[in-house]
Amino acid sequence: MTRAVTAVLLLACSASADCILSGTVVDSVTGKRLPGTRVFARPIGDLNVVNILHVADAHGAFCFAKLEPGNYELIATRPGYVLSIYGARSSGNLGTPFTLPVQMPYSPVVIRMTAAGSIAGVVHDSSGQPLAGALVELMRKTWRHGWDMRQIDGVETDGSGAFQFSPLGPGTYYLRTTPPDWNRQGALYQDENGHAVRPTEAPTFYGGSFSFTHANPITLEAGQEISNLALAVNRAESRHISGRMSVIEPGAHPSLTLLVPGVGLEKVPISAGGTFLAENLLPAEYNLHVEGVKQAIWKEVDITGGDADGVVLEPIPQFELRISLKAGGPAAAAHLNLLNLETGVTYGGSETGGAYLFRMLQPAPFLVRAASESVFVQSLVVDGQPRAGTILDLRQGMPGSVVAVLGSAMAHVEAHIERPATETEPLGGITLVWENVAASDAEVDGGREMMPQNGVLKLHPLAPGKYRLFAIEGFDQTLWGSPELAAALAEKSVEVELRPGESRSIKVTPITADEWTAALRKVGM
Repeated sequence: MTRAVTAVLLLACSASADCILSGTVVDSVTGKRLPGTRVFARPIGDLNVVNILHVADAHGAFCFAKLEPGNYELIATRPGYVLSIYGARSSGNLGTPFTLPVQMPYSPVVIRMTAAGSIAGVVHDSSGQPLAGALVELMRKTWRHGWDMRQIDGVETDGSGAFQFSPLGPGTYYLRTTPPDWNRQGALYQDENGHAVRPTEAPTFYGGSFSFTHANPITLEAGQEISNLALAVNRAESRHISGRMSVIEPGAHPSLTLLVPGVGLEKVPISAGGTFLAENLLPAEYNLHVEGVKQAIWKEVDITGGDADGVVLEPIPQFELRISLKAGGPAAAAHLNLLNLETGVTYGGSETGGAYLFRMLQPAPFLVRAASESVFVQSLVVDGQPRAGTILDLRQGMPGSVVAVLGSAMAHVEAHIERPATETEPLGGITLVWENVAASDAEVDGGREMMPQNGVLKLHPLAPGKYRLFAIEGFDQTLWGSPELAAALAEKSVEVELRPGESRSIKVTPITADEWTAALRKVGM
């Protein structure tokens, strides 16, 4: 077979000693073998290499005897089941890689397929009549410096107001329905006088809320069919936001933009005296941004529960900070950045004359660190005074000078998966995740890497400090970052304090897919 081949090859499936990759396909709940399942060896990162297909035999077994050198992942598809990638929690994540060639064939694997579920129901308007042509969005939580929503799918209701989502894997879902006369281009309707015109009904989450924060979750088990959901678009009582700017810049002509993520935006004038009134608003969570001013001004305002009066828009102080370097390692490799410990946002600096310049910083505690595998920030010197640790608190004012003292004695860790001796199946879908304890305030900060089949992983060099290691089966990176989730898994993690130049071998007990799922459910996933 050459790389120019573009067709899918169908090979006979017969387990033998010549198998490079082999195994069986089973139901994840019952353990029943699934004959006739289509199993693909899919090349990772090389579109010129063809997918190789086997059909599992009468015993649910498959065998790949001829594969070109490269990295592969195993994928199984079967009617009535969710597409399964060996080692991945969902079809949107990478699976366990198999690197070829190998001196010895991989031990047989077990691909556990999950029975597909579905969510269906009917949408009604505010008068209780079935609503045709309404948009229904299927959503799940995701972590973006805090819990947020992401759309998984979207469908329009049929002539009887019905909708259905399938096939779905187990998990926690949310639904939002939008009336058919809603302007979905992000702009609000206006009349001939330029005034905002609202539909009487607004996008509504399942449970009757206008806000994702108060939406009702829908928990779906493997193979479960939920078919009797009743959704309604609710009438939106007009609300308003009023307030003032605390400071008016000379010569400025500010305006106010109100943004509802995923719904739309509008602009509201600000008077010469700095007051504003935004009327005829939908009940929602708004992001307010002032434009036409030099200093950044923004505020979040929630009017899902009622009007908001007396809102004060204040300039957000922004600092410019220069951090010099003191050699304790190769300064050219430092690549300093700042981690905002209140928001979890990382700020990159621009290198200027042996120092790093950071702009648009807000009053907050920052962790000063080096994005490097050869040096780390050992300590700080602030206004000429040495400080233990590497946290710089800008809530206490802007320092006159900051020096980052570099060190080069990085720590090294080799992680070993600790499993019972009776388990001989190759590790499937184990991701090693490490948390930098000092940096994990607003969200978990660290790194992750897929464990190889031998269960031994050498991490890239780490800066000295305290870390927590997790070995998670079926890890989903879109859900990681919540300190609450990390705390729910802490019992089976390992905490370690790394000293400069230290090398450690650490055993980590795997967190099973069921334990991972239970922790997700605990935080509403």
